[in-house]
Amino acid sequence: MTSRSLRCLAAGALLLAAPALAAAQIGTTTEIIAGRVRTADSLPVVGARVEVTALATGVVKRTLTRSDGRFSMLFRDGGAQFRVSVTALGLTPTAMTLTRRGDEDRLVADIRMSSTATTLASVQ
Repeated sequence: MTSRSLRCLAAGALLLAAPALAAAQIGTTTEIIAGRVRTADSLPVVGARVEVTALATGVVKRTLTRSDGRFSMLFRDGGAQFRVSVTALGLTPTAMTLTRRGDEDRLVADIRMSSTATTLASVQ
């Protein structure tokens, strides 16, 4: 085969594969869920457990906040709504719903947690 024949063959193979590659990308989105968890006094909450649920698929992902109170995670084909739940020792559990608007791919949750008084059982 000549080099021209090889190029034509390669171009033909690409044309045949192009619709399959394009179809594989339809409906594929990746959302970035990011945020910051702070106390009522605006102090970062370190090590808070953040749980995000994609309401459309039921997929749940978990992470912990960093030293600055921030967190982030990726959701592939997560849908348009996410439930964010945060728990931390000594603070009241908090939850919120994030909704994607339009074609945005980054959803931001700014979460404030308040202190909670915990009554311990008596020690014997």
